[in-house]
Parts: sequence; C-alpha cells; structure tokens
Amino acid sequence: MRFKSSVDAQLQSLNKLDNWHALLGWSADVAIIAVAVVAVHYLGWWSYPLAVIVIGTRQRALLNLRHWSAHRIAAKNSTLNLVIGTVLSAYPILGRHYGFKRSHVATHHPRLGDADLDPDLRRFIADGVYDGGDRKQLTRRLLIRPLLCLPIWAERVRGWGQKYRNRKGSGEAVTLPAPVNRNLYWERRMRLDRMAFLCFWSIVAGTLVLTGNFEQFVLFWLVPYATAFPVIGWFIELSEHTPMMMTTKSELHMTRNKHSRGIEKFLTGIHADQYHLDHHLDPRTPYWNLPKAHIIRRQDPSYAEVDDTFGGLFTRGPNGQPAAISQVIDGLVELAPVLPAPSPGVAAG
Repeated sequence: MRFKSSVDAQLQSLNKLDNWHALLGWSADVAIIAVAVVAVHYLGWWSYPLAVIVIGTRQRALLNLRHWSAHRIAAKNSTLNLVIGTVLSAYPILGRHYGFKRSHVATHHPRLGDADLDPDLRRFIADGVYDGGDRKQLTRRLLIRPLLCLPIWAERVRGWGQKYRNRKGSGEAVTLPAPVNRNLYWERRMRLDRMAFLCFWSIVAGTLVLTGNFEQFVLFWLVPYATAFPVIGWFIELSEHTPMMMTTKSELHMTRNKHSRGIEKFLTGIHADQYHLDHHLDPRTPYWNLPKAHIIRRQDPSYAEVDDTFGGLFTRGPNGQPAAISQVIDGLVELAPVLPAPSPGVAAG
C-alpha cells in the first residue's frame, strides 16, 4: 500500500536499526521469567498456575524476537541479529531459525493468502479453521478445543510426520516459490542451524544433570511450553489474518492489528505483537518503532478507517470495537457457505 509522500517520508525515517533494543527486550523477558519462578518459591505453589501463564507468554516473547531476527531487524549488527534469533530465542523454545525464516519470510509474506503456498494458511486449513459451521461449532472448535491444546499438538505431530516422510523420500513435499527453492542456500544454513541447536541442548542437558535441576526445568520451562505457550500462540496467530486473507487480496484488509490494553497487552502484546498490520505493510520497520509507525499511518484516512474497526484479542477495543476472536468467528460464520473444501497441507520448513 502506498501512502502520500509526507507519510512515507516519516515512515522511512523509522526503518533504522540499533544493537540494544532487542537485547533490552530479551533481558526484560528473562527477568520476568525469573520473577515468576522466585514468586512460586516464596508465595507457595498456589501461585504456580499464574507463573505458568506468565512464563508461557514470555516464551511467546522469545518467539517474537526470533521473528524479528528472521526479518533481519532485531539488530543492526548481522552477527548479533543471528545470535538473538538462535541462541537467545529460537533454541530455548525448541525452535530453529532458518526453517522459520524459509517458511515465514520467504514464503508467508510474499504468498499471503495463497491456499497452496502460504504455510500459515495451509496450517489453519489443516487444523479445520475453514471447515465451516455455525457459531456454536466454531466456538467449540476454535476456542474450547485449543484450551486443551488439542489442535495445536495435532498440528505439531502432523508437521513432524511430514518432515520425517520428506526426509525418507516418501510423502509429497511442499512446493515453494522459485526464490525459496534455492536448495543449496537453505539446506546448508538449515544443517548448520540444526547442528547448533543440538549443541545448545546438549549443553543445557549436561548442565541440568550436573546441577540436579531437571525437575525445576520441567516445572518452569517444559510445562509452560506445553500448555500456555502454544495456547496463547494459537489465539494470537488465529487473529492475525483469519478470515480476511480468504476474502480479499487488498494489502490493507488482509491483516489485523489488536488494540489490547492492561493485562491483556502485557500478556499478548509483547515486542509489538499487536501491530501485525503495520508489520505487513512494511516488514523493514524494527518492532520498537512500530507504535510510532502506527500513529503516523493513522494520518491516512483509509488506514485509520480500517484500524478503527479493531479491538483487543479477547476484549473490546477502546471505543467498543469487537474483540479480534469475535471478529474471527463472525467472519467465518459468514464465509462458511462459500468456502472450498479444506486441503491437507502442512506448514513448510
């Protein structure tokens, strides 16, 4: 989307990187996780469920830092950017950098809304988001079942199975656009990424064995990772493009911002996670400047009109706008009669 020259000039001035914002954000995430752990030991185990939620949302924050690193906008220094996107963020949440970069940056962004090539859309189709149904059925499938982690872990198992079949030479591999199918480029980096990932977790495992902290690791890292982290991620990612990317190809109308406030923003808006429309309009803007970019874009009447329709993730917006999850269900109810049959694709990378 093109804005008038005065708006574009202001936006361009925000596309400048530094080497401290992301490190400060990461340090804050680690500090909050540490406070949550200490609080349980001091306040008692009644506070453990709250700690699981807080830690799970900070694991989501690490995923966000990996995301910004994949776009090469976490740090000005390229080596530091890669460290932030691997050792400091992706590896601790059992993820890798280049597989995500290949899937998200090289495929999702340029192929947004393509049911054959957009890995995010393919994942939601496979998870039954676009299967249709009335409001009650959609609420049960998209709100209640995810709270039990059912579609999330089903998707992960399906993804692991697809990767295993592709590695063994059986099963249909996902075909990616030509620029992404530079196999030597991606395979070399993904192989190094995999080796670094294994080294990282070998060191972690050895440290846990030597210090006798495996039980603490399970309680304060793996349990949040298996519960709060995927659940909050499901709702955030569901709200980003659903169902707009199936109803329009307008760049301005395919993505949703969220105007969360208070505790909801603290838990779900970490590292500018709520400015998803602004991110898609210009992926070069570092996350710490997205709030400023958002304010500048609101000078454009068309952008402001769209942005004024967004609420929070689960809560209404400042002017009573419906929550994003409500908009998702309402949109899917209207869309259901005209949807094609879902295909069984899985996310690439």
